[in-house]
Amino acid sequence: MAEGATFFDPIYADRLEGGYVLIPRVREDAFLDRAARDAMVRAIEAMKDPRLGRLVCRDPLAIEAAPPSYRLDATPSEFARAAIDLLDLGAELAGAGIATFLFHAYAVRVDGQVQVRCPAPTAPADLHVRNIAPGSWAEEVAHWLRVRVPEKKRFFSRRKRPKLGHREVLRALEARIRPLAPDESARLDAVVERASAVPTRRSIALDFDAAIRLGEEVVAQVTEGFGNESTVWALAAAYHHRGCVRLRDGALDAAREDLDRAVALDPYPTYLTTRALLGERAGESVESLRALHDQAVERARLRPPHEFEKPAKLARVTARTLWARGAFRLQRGLAGGREDLARALELTPDDERIRRALERATLGT
Repeated sequence: MAEGATFFDPIYADRLEGGYVLIPRVREDAFLDRAARDAMVRAIEAMKDPRLGRLVCRDPLAIEAAPPSYRLDATPSEFARAAIDLLDLGAELAGAGIATFLFHAYAVRVDGQVQVRCPAPTAPADLHVRNIAPGSWAEEVAHWLRVRVPEKKRFFSRRKRPKLGHREVLRALEARIRPLAPDESARLDAVVERASAVPTRRSIALDFDAAIRLGEEVVAQVTEGFGNESTVWALAAAYHHRGCVRLRDGALDAAREDLDRAVALDPYPTYLTTRALLGERAGESVESLRALHDQAVERARLRPPHEFEKPAKLARVTARTLWARGAFRLQRGLAGGREDLARALELTPDDERIRRALERATLGT
């Protein structure tokens, strides 16, 4: 990484050349990462936001770099106004599912007014791209302002500072900005209201048709062995997602094709349960549905081999399979329905939907 490119983490920035930063390619087998990055580029280009740095090139991805000397002499009030703009930009990016990196922003003076500029993000937020902390992007704005306008008194020491939620950070940031820029109260209120409505975690909208085509090509080319399983799992997840969308839209035949392919790639309990629910809606035979539900519960009992599986997530997955099988058994007059619901509630005692289903099953006897 060349001198002057310290503005970016070396995870994302390859080298600085002539005023732009080259971003390294993602691994060839990480096809969802590539699809997500393509979707991010399209979203940024559609925004046409002058506060974002230019995307110089799409492949390889290159973005306009920040100037080496990005410090600007400005008053606290001017920095506070710029922080409002930065918060608004963060809401726009986070709402589109794009990682913000707002702490990389810098201030410039244009026609006597201080304005904020931020290099274009280099990765989507919270999909399959690694090394992105999903924390509150409002905290990035608070940090940006704190560096330029130091606080006279810290309410918490660095060691004892509590972990604040997104809305708590917004309220603290609002209280910090308002006395610095009292004439901007109306704009601050509007931006804070917009930022409050944006979730801190949102995946970027993918073109799953294109992602699946790319994934099939990658799976066909990648040799068997270490790392190939994760590629197959990702492709199965993409098929399951598209199958769920098609099921929601009533395209049962297309949904069946997607879910059958997902199950063939990875007989994950959730995929089997979704396939069984589709079968119930499509009027498939009781024998085939019972086999799908039983297979889903058995796969959950054997623990999926996915390396990222956590006990809490596995409990939710198992509870969902038991809930679906229990409801199916009760509807078809088969034995074991209430037992499945009771076991599902034991695994997820806070799930009110399962609790209500069990209560209805108990009252019905």
